[in-house]
Amino acid sequence: MFKGFRRIWLAPIALAIAAAVYFLPPVHDRLAWRVEDARTQIKYYFNPPDQAVFLPTQQAAIDAIVKATMQAHDVAQTPSPTPGATASRAVPPPRP
Repeated sequence: MFKGFRRIWLAPIALAIAAAVYFLPPVHDRLAWRVEDARTQIKYYFNPPDQAVFLPTQQAAIDAIVKATMQAHDVAQTPSPTPGATASRAVPPPRP
């Protein structure tokens, strides 16, 4: 029965069956986060992120930008008085 079967085909067939089983919804739901975690660890092993270095001069620049933005926001929020303007109340539409 298996005389023409070569052992070299065993690995690709097993891989195809494993992939088919992995993409079944119950199996995929349970294993997807583990596969993603393994991919992330492999990626960061070979290409680690740069180390973050705190420089106090950067904080001073950020503070200046925030202060300028807040001042511009305060100027834009100050209402200018308009003569004769009264607040009107919105009237709801009549019910059918």
